[in-house]
Amino acid sequence: MDPNEMADCRAQILGNIGYTELVRERPWDRGQVDELVELMVEAACSKRETIRAAGNEVPRALVRRRLLGLDGDHLNFVLDCLQRNTTQVRALCENAEEQFSRQGIEPRRTEGVRDGRWGVLDYGDVIVHVFNDESRLFYHLERLWDEGENVRRID
Repeated sequence: MDPNEMADCRAQILGNIGYTELVRERPWDRGQVDELVELMVEAACSKRETIRAAGNEVPRALVRRRLLGLDGDHLNFVLDCLQRNTTQVRALCENAEEQFSRQGIEPRRTEGVRDGRWGVLDYGDVIVHVFNDESRLFYHLERLWDEGENVRRID
């Protein structure tokens, strides 16, 4: 891949999707937006004759034209679909519960796991929080501990 071609392609994609406005409106999605942009650049600048998309071999020129024609509404749609995917939060919570259970430790209470936006597993001395990106940014639990100090328990 030609670095100059990639830079030009990246600039065009960033302009088409309104990158600055998009990440201002959705700061919790910035990492995903950056990843999507890089995937689009790599596919649009590929030197392969065809690119596999949705299980089909599609001519490179068609893929490039379509990727370079996407706008912010397209990316917003993709990001909304990704946000609705609550499977990861549920899977992480279920895996944590399983791992603790193997050690004979059961939660006192769980909340939000089925909803998949913010799962809380209460083990008494340890509370596990699993957030999706939007919930993490909204609740920003770290601010509660910014001024706190680490405490060691001495028996």
